[in-house]
Amino acid sequence: MNDLEMGKKNCYICAGQAELYAGNFYFFKEWYDLFKCKKCGVVFVCPQPSAENIKSMYGTNYFEKDYACGFFDVDHENSKDERIEEYNIILDLAQKYVHGSKDLFEIGCGCGSLLEYARKEGWDVRGIEISEYAASKAKDILGETRVDSADFLELKEYEQSGVVILIDVLEHMRAPLKALRKLKEIMDDRSVFILKVPTYVNSFWFKVVRKLDVFLRKTVKNVTLREILKIGDRDLAKPYHLFEYSRKTLRRLLEAEGFEILKMQNFMPVPSFLSAEDRSFADKILWMIWQAAKYVSEKLGIFSLSLFVVGRKNQPEEDVDRR
Repeated sequence: MNDLEMGKKNCYICAGQAELYAGNFYFFKEWYDLFKCKKCGVVFVCPQPSAENIKSMYGTNYFEKDYACGFFDVDHENSKDERIEEYNIILDLAQKYVHGSKDLFEIGCGCGSLLEYARKEGWDVRGIEISEYAASKAKDILGETRVDSADFLELKEYEQSGVVILIDVLEHMRAPLKALRKLKEIMDDRSVFILKVPTYVNSFWFKVVRKLDVFLRKTVKNVTLREILKIGDRDLAKPYHLFEYSRKTLRRLLEAEGFEILKMQNFMPVPSFLSAEDRSFADKILWMIWQAAKYVSEKLGIFSLSLFVVGRKNQPEEDVDRR
């Protein structure tokens, strides 16, 4: 019996020993497990999907539905109104931590809704998107020269930007260390990055839900809520998220790669179905519970569904003094 059959695996990031975290969790042509590294704490998909399978997963279905993980009931191209709160947080953080620059570059810009919103707020925007389908949509909105249809990791030529944004992107990348090193290349000493990652799967609360899975399958009938909380088979969800981070693991990873953390901020979006005008009485009660949880998450920092991080490259002491 090999290590994988025994529930053991080496971490793809730090090579530390990892143990089975959630078996048969995703499915796309084959089953995929989740493992958690005992050394760095990262949760990762095992085996990692092939490059060919990853490319085939990100077709129109992803941008029409799967991207939202149950939170939004519109496609990616039309999600701007659903994500105004998130977009305002991003631009407020950019405005706070960047001085003298209005250049904004988004890695994994999807169909371009964030860049479109930022441009209306006075930012000079550019983006890169690996999906040809999404990149074509973004080019229609922003212009042919504003969006590159390419793999960020293979980027050879680039312009340095004041703000580099990765929103719900890092967890999709097969080579997160390579991505962070490439990120440093496109940042100058005054640039900042703003990234956002989901943190629910790599949390205590996810483990509680897993323990109660059989019970919750019987009691939680709302399909959307089941998808958000990852209850049951969720129509055999695909392994889009290759790595799952927590506040602790992400800080450790970023600092090890030479970044300084300027701010970490929890974020807990409200699902669209809870805000619908025709929602049921049960959904109205759930909305109130969700709002209370949102306050606890974002104001008290006790738990989160996702996390914003603002950072910059480590600065030499003499440069810090001049700033």
